[in-house]
Amino acid sequence: MVKDGVVATNGTFLNGITRQRTMQLLRDDGLSVEERRNSYDELSATDELFATGNYTKIHPVNQIDDRTLEPGPIVARAHDLYFAYAARAGGRRL
Repeated sequence: MVKDGVVATNGTFLNGITRQRTMQLLRDDGLSVEERRNSYDELSATDELFATGNYTKIHPVNQIDDRTLEPGPIVARAHDLYFAYAARAGGRRL
């Protein structure tokens, strides 16, 4: 989740390679990334929400309950950073 420019990731989810890479890329880009529990109330009030995973890598979440979310600048930045990294890796293991 993203709130007020800070990325907060729930440390209880699977600690996958894509998640770790995305967190590091965002930190290297100067963003604050926190690993902590996120409450449902925080998720409901978030500015941006996205998921990471092997299949889609970075995927914006468009809705939580009845609230529609638009992909924001940090989700777009995470996506751009990840795919730029992948292009530089040139087919090597990510």
